[in-house]
Amino acid sequence: MSSKMRSLLKRRWRLASVVAAIVIAGIGFATARMERATPTISTAEVKLGEFIDNVDVRGQVKTLKSMVLTAPSGAGDIQ
Repeated sequence: MSSKMRSLLKRRWRLASVVAAIVIAGIGFATARMERATPTISTAEVKLGEFIDNVDVRGQVKTLKSMVLTAPSGAGDIQ
């Protein structure tokens, strides 16, 4: 083998080694981070039952789309 070919192979091996080291370090970092992660969301016990929630709001209600309805005039009172 010529010296140019050996030099090229050495560079390739060095590059492959550096890339492999970065990948292994990334995997190790991700694994360590996942193991330490604890949920920060508070939880509560769930019970079966009726759920009632009252909401008081003020404002205007506007329609997105309106249409005219026609009905016979002798239909009676609406209750």
